[in-house]
Amino acid sequence: MSDNNKRFSYTSRLFDRAQTCELSDDFTLPDYMPAVGRVLSCSAIAGTPTLYLGGGSAEYAGGIRYSVLYESAEDSSLWCAELPSEYDIVLSDNALPKDPSALSYLPDASAENVSARVTAPRKLTLKSRVRLSPELRAYADAETLIHGDSGNDDLKVLTARADCGYYSSVSNSPISCKDRLTRAEAGLSASDEFRIISSRGDVMISHVQLSDGGALCRGEVCAHILLTREGEGERPRKMIRKIPFAETLPIGSTLPDKSQIVGIRAIGVCPALPAAATEDGIDLEATVMLSAEAAATGEIAYIKDAYSKTSDCESSRRKLTLPSPVACWCGNATVSSSKPLTDLSLDSGMRLCDIRATLLPEIKTEISEGGRFTASGKIKFSAIADNGAELIPAEFDADMKYTADIRGNVDDLPLVTSVSAAVAEVKGRIDSDRIVCDCELYISCLIDKEQEIDSIGEINLTPSAFSQPDASHIRVCYPSANETLWDIAKRYRTDTELISEKNALEPTPSPDSSDSISNTKYLII
Repeated sequence: MSDNNKRFSYTSRLFDRAQTCELSDDFTLPDYMPAVGRVLSCSAIAGTPTLYLGGGSAEYAGGIRYSVLYESAEDSSLWCAELPSEYDIVLSDNALPKDPSALSYLPDASAENVSARVTAPRKLTLKSRVRLSPELRAYADAETLIHGDSGNDDLKVLTARADCGYYSSVSNSPISCKDRLTRAEAGLSASDEFRIISSRGDVMISHVQLSDGGALCRGEVCAHILLTREGEGERPRKMIRKIPFAETLPIGSTLPDKSQIVGIRAIGVCPALPAAATEDGIDLEATVMLSAEAAATGEIAYIKDAYSKTSDCESSRRKLTLPSPVACWCGNATVSSSKPLTDLSLDSGMRLCDIRATLLPEIKTEISEGGRFTASGKIKFSAIADNGAELIPAEFDADMKYTADIRGNVDDLPLVTSVSAAVAEVKGRIDSDRIVCDCELYISCLIDKEQEIDSIGEINLTPSAFSQPDASHIRVCYPSANETLWDIAKRYRTDTELISEKNALEPTPSPDSSDSISNTKYLII
């Protein structure tokens, strides 16, 4: 009886745990770069991955760029090797749809445990681990199949409603942000010859909103340029330049009209920021990759129970877990930390040549009863100090804490929290007997509640010897404390409406409501 088949669409969470892959690459430096004498620091940026579907698996593939600061083996001058590589992470699940548009995810990839080993004067072995937090959700259709024949008036179904989340995500093609530093802005005279050692960018998204055209993301790239004047005795120094950007991402097309927007979040990464020395100064061109996700709530209707007035009815059930967003937002936090110089084998006469910061991936979250959200973790600072004769690397950790008030209802449990965070800017200085660091973090958060529903997946109807008693008979039912009007009608194979009419019951939102027959001692069937 295919006309009675009931179908509904819902959102399911396929993956909610971080996936990792280990990388190990051998590199040979190009001829124009000097041989490696000593590695001072090694970092990596994992680019936004692209999702490929096929064969019941999802493959995330992206690029990773290593940045190795080292001293030349010839004269101890400072150089930086930018070395590209690739990564891929494969996730397997039979429930994966074939169409990527049926998926929603915020591809948050980061590199950790980055290390460099010199295997020959011009050869390096680089290792890292790429961590991916896919938060992959799929849109699927569920159908209640009905086998056998029963008249429309004989088959009774109990329809229930449940909250369900709707998510729409998008990642943009690389955008280019250009800027130019004059010689005066770079602290250079017209006759100075200089060399750019390295350049990198951190992304800060200052504003994100959902508009008719999509997700509008505004922010800036914090460009860090390490350079040195050519000449004997010249020491490297760093300067910072902020490059603004604004981009609209086409998002929201998969959100149904009935949904209510809870919020929107976004993340960004700058996989490359080349800097070119010119006669007039320094030309910068930052590549920015943005990803955004909008979260909304809606309702689904599903068959919770069924019976037939004339046929035997057997049902098979299935449990589905539905995520539904409670809150979705972006924020930022400022982290200030200091460390005694003696703990790092540094002294007050030194100058900071460069400092980098990496947020460690183990972020812990907590939600208090009053709706106070807290995310805490660790930041790793990597500094290079200059005493005028040599460069000295130093590393230390600092605590990170971010708090925010959640506007949504967090009384329903369980809650699933997704947090993406990255360093947007870092500054450091040596002050008296301590090294002082100030760090700006960009954070995007999504909090889902999860509800499990028990729906009917299949109904089998077979002929029955059951027959309704003669209308002259009066049946009296004494319901137990936990029974509902639906339970009584199902037991006696009759209509809930008929029982309500015979007993003058007050109308209720649903026949399986807990108060449908409360305080009722007996019912006439």
